[in-house]
Amino acid sequence: MKKNYISQEDSDNILQVQRRISVIFSISGLFATVANIMLSLFVSHLNLREVMTDITVFLTLLLTIPFIVFSYIRKSSYIVQLVQILVIFAAFTISVWDQYNGIYGLTFGILAIALMYKYRMLEKSLIAKIMILYFMVISFIGFSAWHAGRVVAGLQVVMFMTFFLFVCYMVFKLELDKIISNEKRMKNEILNLVIDRDKLRDRISQSQKQFEELEKQYLDFKSTKEPFDFEKCNLTPSEINVIRILVKFRASNKEISEQLNIKESTVKQHLYRIFNKIGVDNRIQLIDLCEYNFES
Repeated sequence: MKKNYISQEDSDNILQVQRRISVIFSISGLFATVANIMLSLFVSHLNLREVMTDITVFLTLLLTIPFIVFSYIRKSSYIVQLVQILVIFAAFTISVWDQYNGIYGLTFGILAIALMYKYRMLEKSLIAKIMILYFMVISFIGFSAWHAGRVVAGLQVVMFMTFFLFVCYMVFKLELDKIISNEKRMKNEILNLVIDRDKLRDRISQSQKQFEELEKQYLDFKSTKEPFDFEKCNLTPSEINVIRILVKFRASNKEISEQLNIKESTVKQHLYRIFNKIGVDNRIQLIDLCEYNFES
């Protein structure tokens, strides 16, 4: 079963967006709250008690508090992202209900949908989900206009929004299709790379186990192999010295002669007699047979 894979770069980018949205809305919300208080005091000439119970000031501060809290969270969180979107949708609802054809409501609605896309909440069936969200937005705008007794004006707003977004989509359809296609292709490539990486890890793990098993078998074999008995072959001390130099240093005839300070022809004669006494055909067999006689 395929799972959605998010790269570390995408995860870091989502975290940055989450924190920036929290900080921006915290500052904007606090600024809007202070501005509403100042306007109520010095323009509307309300007293402090009336200002603090004013619904605009209260709602602005209430919607700002979650973003202030979220600005201190240092890791990506689905809950934080979901609450951010719900708060922005709440701001959209309040703004549209207050003024169905105002720019604030539309802005909050578009921002909420954009954040849902950024937070990968619209990955599957992207167009269908956007159409459902858009239908909900225009339906609420239409209901708000009906509530305000301006049904015709509300329909005009809905029709204009539909026309505007349809024209934008047709103008940038090719670019949008390319972006969606490239994103799907990149996700598939990343998923394939992850699958290949996991397979390679499994192969490495299996190879490592096989190597450990072979190493264990080799050590067991090495521990059970006994040194060759020179006495039963009646080897002379000189011949044993030749074998010692050959086994320990993998030396050539010339090197053996230099180490033992004898002639190279003497080394050849020793080796000839050694091969006959032990019953081997070449120096490789001799080294393998006597390998455990000179370990120390």
